[in-house]
Amino acid sequence: MKKIIRVILIHFILLSSTYLYAKNDDGYLVVGTKIAPPFVMKKANGELYGVSIDLWKEIAKKLNLQYKFQEDTLEGLMDKIKNKDVEIAIAAITASAKRERFADFSNAYYTEELAIAIPRYSGTIYKSLFNKLFSITTLWVIFGIIVVIFIAGLAFWLMERSDKKEGEDSINKLSNGIWWATVTMATIGRSNIVPRTLGGKIVALIWMILSMFLIAIIIAAFASFFSTAKKEYFITSPEDLNKGTIATVSGSFSDDYLRKRGLVPIYYNTLKEALNAVKNGDVDAVVYDRELLKYLIDKYYYDTVELAPAHFMPQSYSLIFKEGCVLKEPINRAVLDILESSKWKQIKDKYLLKANNF
Repeated sequence: MKKIIRVILIHFILLSSTYLYAKNDDGYLVVGTKIAPPFVMKKANGELYGVSIDLWKEIAKKLNLQYKFQEDTLEGLMDKIKNKDVEIAIAAITASAKRERFADFSNAYYTEELAIAIPRYSGTIYKSLFNKLFSITTLWVIFGIIVVIFIAGLAFWLMERSDKKEGEDSINKLSNGIWWATVTMATIGRSNIVPRTLGGKIVALIWMILSMFLIAIIIAAFASFFSTAKKEYFITSPEDLNKGTIATVSGSFSDDYLRKRGLVPIYYNTLKEALNAVKNGDVDAVVYDRELLKYLIDKYYYDTVELAPAHFMPQSYSLIFKEGCVLKEPINRAVLDILESSKWKQIKDKYLLKANNF
């Protein structure tokens, strides 16, 4: 019974508000949007598609709304919402305190974070390698190898010193035994020092076998150093943003974030223009929404730009309404219904899963 009453109320609100929200001359609801792949994209024939567009189509179907999209820049959309020139806008639009002063928001439909795009070859592994090579662990390993070489040389000298023959090949000093152990482990050998006694031959045999394992361990350790060394970046986290020139899209959530930190970014009209600036070396980094950066980098800039490891400042994407929009409540209910349905998973898998598999 409650569900029937709820449906009747929604339809009553929609019918009673038919003439209360802004329409164009053709009688269609005007819905503002902006290009923001993979949330809003445009085909060659001009048709819009993407996560946000498909979500809106589901909302419109549920509420039987006749609509037309109107494209603009992010700043243009915010101005139209503020001046009440459009009722609703949908794209990758973040609900923020600043925008709440002149607009209303729907329930959030996607959670996002900010990220930093940097030139792909700006990182270096040298610092990481240096730290690994001169770490306490490495120094202890080197000390252990020296001790083992000393013990092997001592054992060889103790066995061979009983041989009274003189000459270059005699082991009459401990230093000769250590030298023999070192060159034997290094596999370069020294032909004029060979064991003559039975004990010396046994020590030599054991040391040669043990040396192969030691060399294998050393090679594996160095290979591990190179494979696990992490690139150190010029800009890698929010704390590094004051080290270089940062770009973003004017009026965006990332713009507000940078200004609150006392940073003045270089502005571009679109995210693609900002990424081109990173690619061409005009700026050091771009700060923007992680999913949008990742989509464009994977598709167009995979060999010149990459994402820094850090992601920060969680945010929520929502529909934005002009203040007092009569469609807010019906749309909010429709959004919740869609988010709880299998259709929402299909929409996300269609675009976001594909974006992550470029």
